[in-house]
Amino acid sequence: STFPRLAKSLIKNLKHQRFRVRLATLNALSSIVTSRGKVEQWLKEALPQIAKLTADRTPSVRIQTSKVIGSWLSTLSPLQTHERVKLLLILLSTIADPDPNCKASGIAELSKLGKKSEDTPQTPVSGLKDSKSEPKPGLAKGELEAKEIPLNIRQWWKSRKIGGQLYPELPGKEERSVALKYCKALCRPLLTQLKAWTDQDRVRGAGSLCGLIILAHEGLVELSCSILSAIECNLEDLEDPATQMLRQAASAIGCLMPVEAWLETVMKALTATGEGGHSSWLIILQNCLTACPPEKLKTFRPKIAQIIRHERLCRSDDRPTRFFTRDAMRGLIESFEGVSGVCEEKGENSCKIPEEVTANLFWGLIQLHYKSPTEIEFQKTEAVITSLALAHLGPPKESKNQVKGDVSTTMQVAMELYDKLFSQTLTRILGPNPQPKKVVWSEESDTSGLLVTLLQRSAPIIHNHLEVVVPFIVEACKTQDNSPTVRIHMLSLLVKLVGSSQTSDWKKYSVTIVEDIILPNMVWRNGSTAQTIRFTALKVLVTILQRTKDCYPVCVPLSKHLETLETCLDDDDNRIRLGMCSVFLSVFECGESKGVTSRPKLLHELQLTKLYPKLVDRLDDSDDEVRCCIGPALASLVCNCFPPKEAFDRSGHAYTYIVKHCLIHLDDKNQHVKRSMLILLKRISHYNTQIFVELVRSARTRHKTPDACDLLLKQVEG
Repeated sequence: STFPRLAKSLIKNLKHQRFRVRLATLNALSSIVTSRGKVEQWLKEALPQIAKLTADRTPSVRIQTSKVIGSWLSTLSPLQTHERVKLLLILLSTIADPDPNCKASGIAELSKLGKKSEDTPQTPVSGLKDSKSEPKPGLAKGELEAKEIPLNIRQWWKSRKIGGQLYPELPGKEERSVALKYCKALCRPLLTQLKAWTDQDRVRGAGSLCGLIILAHEGLVELSCSILSAIECNLEDLEDPATQMLRQAASAIGCLMPVEAWLETVMKALTATGEGGHSSWLIILQNCLTACPPEKLKTFRPKIAQIIRHERLCRSDDRPTRFFTRDAMRGLIESFEGVSGVCEEKGENSCKIPEEVTANLFWGLIQLHYKSPTEIEFQKTEAVITSLALAHLGPPKESKNQVKGDVSTTMQVAMELYDKLFSQTLTRILGPNPQPKKVVWSEESDTSGLLVTLLQRSAPIIHNHLEVVVPFIVEACKTQDNSPTVRIHMLSLLVKLVGSSQTSDWKKYSVTIVEDIILPNMVWRNGSTAQTIRFTALKVLVTILQRTKDCYPVCVPLSKHLETLETCLDDDDNRIRLGMCSVFLSVFECGESKGVTSRPKLLHELQLTKLYPKLVDRLDDSDDEVRCCIGPALASLVCNCFPPKEAFDRSGHAYTYIVKHCLIHLDDKNQHVKRSMLILLKRISHYNTQIFVELVRSARTRHKTPDACDLLLKQVEG
C-alpha cells in the first residue's frame, strides 16, 4: 500500500542534519501510525532508529519523541506485550534525560498512561505474589498494585540527594503503575543494553535502568541479583561514562528495595570473589548503605559489620579494595548518624552504635591501618576511626574556652575508643591466652604487624595496659635477630610512652625497659638501620633518665654494660654521641650515694681507668655541641666517681691527663667550648690542688689569652 512505502521513505530523514527536518519526519510518522491504528512491520523495523532520537542533540526532538511514543501507547490497539515493552523502553530513555524539560515530558506521558484503565496488558507479567491478599479488580493474579511511596522515604531520598540531578524527587502513583506492570519484561533488555559497544548506548541503558528501578522497585525484587550483577560488571572501569548513573541505580536499590533483596547478593559476592575482585561489589555496598533509610538497616548492621571487617577485604594487597572497604565502613557509620538527631532531641543515648558493631568495625580499621602503605591512606583510615568513636561514645564534652570541633577533643574521643577496645582487639590478634614467646617477630608475620599497628595507634593510652604490653615489647626487642622494622616501631612506641605519659605509669617498668630493651639495641652494628635502632633506643634512655628523680635503679644495669655505652661515643651520628654525654652524666651523678649508705658505688676503679680516656677523646669531637656537653660529664666523673687521690690516683696520671686536655681547649676559638672547659676546671680543681696549679701555670705561658688561667689560679690559691 501507499502508506508503508511513504513511511519507509520518511524514515531515512530521521538522520537528517537539520533538527527541523527530523522533527517534521517524526510528526509525519506519528500521523501515519495513528491513522493506521496498529503496529505494522515497517514500524517494528523503524523503532531502533526512533529510539536513537532519545539521544538527539536537540531537546525539542527528544521531547517530541516522548510525546509520540506516549500517544502510540495510548491509541494503538491491540498491542502485544512485546510491542508495548519496546515502546516503553524508548519512553524510559526519555525520563533519564539530563534536560529537565525532556524528563518532565517523559514522566507526564507515563502519568497519562497510568490513568487509563485500558492499559491493562493482554498477557499479564507476574510480579511478587502475596498469598495473604486477593488481587484487586483490574489486576492479574500475582500482579502488584502501584502505591504511593511513603512520605518518610520521599523525605530521606530528597535530603540525601540519592537520585542526583536526574531524579531529585520520587515519582507518583500514576507514573509508576505502567512500569510496574511490565517491569520484568523491561528489565532484561536494559541489562543487555549495558553491554553495548558505544558509550552513548550504555549511558542511555544505565539511565533507563535507574529510572525503572525508581518506578517499579517492588516488581524487581526477584531480579535484584541479576540487576546487581549487571551493575557490578560495568563498575570495573570507574572512568566509564555510565558509572555515575549505575551508582545512582545502586543507591535507588538500597533506598527503595527491602534490605534482604540486595544484602544477600552483595554479601555472597564479597565472601566468594577472589583476590582483587571485590572493588565493584564494595562500591555497590557503599552506595546501598548510604542511601538506605536507617530504620530499614537496624537489624542488619551487625551482619554487615561482620562481613566488611573480614581480613580478605581489610588486609587485601589490592589498594582499591581497601579504599572501598573503608568507604563501606564510613557508610555504615553514617547510617547511625541518620537517627542520632532524634535521640539527641530526647536526650537519650540509645542511638549510639552497639558494642558488637563497633568492635567489628574497629577491628577492620586496625587491619586497614596495618596494610596502609601511604600517609594519605593512613590519615583517611584514622578519620573513619574518629567518626566511629564519635558515633559510639558521643561528642566530647567541650569546656567554655574550647573551640567547637577542636581536633584535640575529637582525638581524645578516638583514644577513649582505643582504650575501651584495646584488650578485645589484642585477643583477636593473639588469641585468648597470648604468649609473647609464640609470636614470630618478622616483617612477613601478620600477627606481629597487627600487634605493632595496634600498639602504635594506642600510644597515648598504652600506659593503661603496660602489664600486658611490656612482655611483648621485651620479647620483640631483646635480640637483634628479630625484625629491625619491628624493633624500630616498638622503640618508637616507648619514646611516646616515656615522653608523654605520667612517670608513675611506667616507673616500675623502667629497669626492665633499660635492661631488656634498651641495652640489647645499643650494641654497635654496621648499617644505617642499626644506627636508627641505636638512636631510637638512646632517645628512650635519655627520656627515662631525665624524667626519673631517682636514677640509681636505672643506672645499675647501665654500669654493668659500660662497654656497650662506650662504643656509642664513637658513633658516626653526632646525635648519638650527644645523647651519650647526657647518659654518662646521669650515671656519674648516681656515682655518689648522696646520703643513701646502703647503695654500693656503681663504678669500680678498673672501669674508671678504662672509661676516662674515652670521654676525654670527645673533647676533640667534630661537633662543637658534643665538645660542650662532655664537660659536665667529665666534671661529674671526677667529683662523684673518682675515689680519693690517695687510694685511686696516687701518681696523678689520670687527673693530669684530664686537666691537660681541658687546658688545651680552654684556649679554644669557640666561646661556648671555652666556657664549658672553664666551668669543668673550676669544679675539678679541688681533687689534687698541687698538680692542678702546676698544670695551669704551665699552660698559662702558652695561651693566647691567659685570663681564664688567672681566674683558675685565683680560685685555687685564694
